[in-house]
Amino acid sequence: MKYSDAQIIATHAVYFARDPAKIDGVWWSNDGNGRHWLYDDSTASRVDYFARLERLISRQMDMVV
Repeated sequence: MKYSDAQIIATHAVYFARDPAKIDGVWWSNDGNGRHWLYDDSTASRVDYFARLERLISRQMDMVV
């Protein structure tokens, strides 16, 4: 069975109650379509991953499941 993008996103994404793009210094990259990543397959993206993750989880934000 092949999942559509909507099905995969619905089960694997985190939805923020506020616009996550406005959180400075957290995201490694984005695709221009509202999706943001903390890391990718490159080694460079992992160098400061934990510092960026800490900045993200230390913010008081509601997550919508």
